[in-house]
Parts: sequence; structure tokens; C-alpha cells
Amino acid sequence: MKKVRGFATIWVVLIILALLLAGAGAAYYFTQYKPAKDREDLETVPTADVQTSPGNVALWQTYTNDKYKYTVRYPKSWYKWTQGYAPPEPETIMFGTKPDGQAVLPYASVQIFTQQRTDITDIAKHPEVTNLVGKGEKLEMTTIDGFEAAKVSGQDTMAIHASYYLIGNENVVYRIGYQYPLDEPNYAADCEGIVKSFKVTETNP
Repeated sequence: MKKVRGFATIWVVLIILALLLAGAGAAYYFTQYKPAKDREDLETVPTADVQTSPGNVALWQTYTNDKYKYTVRYPKSWYKWTQGYAPPEPETIMFGTKPDGQAVLPYASVQIFTQQRTDITDIAKHPEVTNLVGKGEKLEMTTIDGFEAAKVSGQDTMAIHASYYLIGNENVVYRIGYQYPLDEPNYAADCEGIVKSFKVTETNP
């Protein structure tokens, strides 16, 4: 009888140890690997693709325009379009959240239009700027890559839109415009990130 009692005691001890180890393992798991929604230290990324976050602009694709001397970055999840707008590249370039030729609304897009204008010295008085402001658009003065820029913005029944105007090299006027759907505000950060990444590669002497 003593042997049986001893054998049973060993099993009881082993079971208790197993339960303790399981409990310790569960406690470690839930403190170190608990679901993301319960972790207070988790940094929230506004979009599904982390590379589209403005905080990761350095990871974006880079477009270089050799004729009009500028570079601009755009998210890796966006597409550079080669058709469907005028005038063609290099005067105008466009990026969109849907593939070229498949851009059925809703989608977000950014367009950069360049034009040489020796008659414009005050960007706030650009004919397009004054025309848009006359129609009720909001005008704000800001800077892009150190150049004074006029931002004209507004919205319609479907989209938020804005255009930045600045004078760069050799009297080149750059217009950087974007639009995104009213019900997809997360695109605002990407659009503004593209605008702010705009760099003039050569300056006037």
C-alpha cells in the first residue's frame, strides 16, 4: 500500500507542476503577445500599406523630370499614368491610386503641370488662382521646397481637391494638384505627402 500511495503522490506533484508551467506560459503569452487592439504601445498606421504612410516618404518611388528640373515622390501602392491627360509628359505627369486605364471613380490622383510663363511674377495673381478664388475656393500662401506657393482648395459633391502654384526655374510655373473622394479622407495624408516631397533640382542663378 505504501508503494501505491507513493506512486500516486508523484503523479499529483507532476500534475501540479504541469498546471503551474501552463499557467506561467499563458501569463507570458498574454503579457508579451496579446492582440494588437489591446496593446497600448502599438503605433496606428492610417493605411493598409505602411509604405503609403507619410512618415515613410523615404521609401516611396521617385519620379524625376529632367526637362523641368524637379523630383517628386509617390507611394509604392500608387501608379504613374502614361495616358489619359493632356498635354503629355514631360509637361504633365499624373499619379493615381488605380492603374492607368482602369481609373474608374472613386480614386485619388495627383497631377503636376508645368508651363513657362514670363508674365507672372506674383504667384497669388496667377490667372487660374484668381479665377478659382473668384468662384469661392480658399486661398492660402505657403512654401514648397523654399518657394512661395499659393494653395487653392475646395470640394464638390464627390471630392476634396487642392492645387499648389509656384514659380521655379527659368520662369517655370508648377501646378501640383490633387483630388480624393469625400468618403476616403485617409488619402489626404498621401496627397499632401506627395506635394511636400516636391523638390526643384536646379535653381535660378
